[in-house]
Amino acid sequence: MENGRASGIDGLPAEFYKAFWAVIGQDVLDVLQDSIQRGELPLSCRRAVLTLLPKKGDLTHLKNWHPVSLLCTDCKLLSKALASRLTKERIQLMDYQITETNPAEEVSFPQLDTAPDLDGSEGLLLECWGVREMDF
Repeated sequence: MENGRASGIDGLPAEFYKAFWAVIGQDVLDVLQDSIQRGELPLSCRRAVLTLLPKKGDLTHLKNWHPVSLLCTDCKLLSKALASRLTKERIQLMDYQITETNPAEEVSFPQLDTAPDLDGSEGLLLECWGVREMDF
């Protein structure tokens, strides 16, 4: 995660998590894993601070303002972890598709649907060519 980014409603930037990860890391992981198993993200991952940034032009017109949602760092950590896992699985699936299809056919990207899971207890659900579940 990049330093210097705006934090969410809790006010804890990425620098805080990096500096104190040895102390808080396991607790953060436990909270995220528990919330995913329950099927409900922590409140900090469901809330955002909405702010408006000015664009060029007359600022009395609403179209010249850009809305930005500031998410908490724990939510950003979770989304990056899930995106990383999905990318790895998608690459493996694409390799499978390329080797198992006619080379003259166009290779399409599968639509992914994730199950609530961080560490593979439920796996990754895929809605693609009959593949229903993969373990991490």
